[in-house]
Amino acid sequence: QALAVESSEAYLGATEETAGLGIVDTACNKTVHGRRWREHMERKLAEHGLFPVFRASAGKINGIGGKTQVTQDVTFPIAIAGRVGDITSSEIEDDIPMLISREMQEQLDMVIKVRGNIVDTDALGLHDLPLVNLPGTNRPSINLLDVRGATHAWSTYLTKEEVSQLEES
Repeated sequence: QALAVESSEAYLGATEETAGLGIVDTACNKTVHGRRWREHMERKLAEHGLFPVFRASAGKINGIGGKTQVTQDVTFPIAIAGRVGDITSSEIEDDIPMLISREMQEQLDMVIKVRGNIVDTDALGLHDLPLVNLPGTNRPSINLLDVRGATHAWSTYLTKEEVSQLEES
């Protein structure tokens, strides 16, 4: 699988500001994130009493500059404009924010409107959803922690104890 990962300088690394943002990357074939981004995202999720689920994963993915080792797969609870769900992403050691793959964009039936910096996603029933530029860049990103007007509560997701039980099995 090919993966378009540019140098971490292009993304200014993972910071508290970038946690919760996923770059809409039309050249990316696999949704990925860096370890530091995950650590920041975990802290933001914990503020809501939510926790990601970790799964062992091995292998390498191709990116710009060569192959990168996948350390684990992580499923994050997310909310996009009040639509609650989850996203699974492969973690790599590179210092990058989450890159939302073309495959995930297809699952969301996403149409990017570059001129207006907005997207439509028929799968979520959202139209003219404003994109957020990743701080310090012009990389169009989706806010993955936007719970306003949620159609159902995040409380339907797993507690920390339930996550621990799943990870042990």
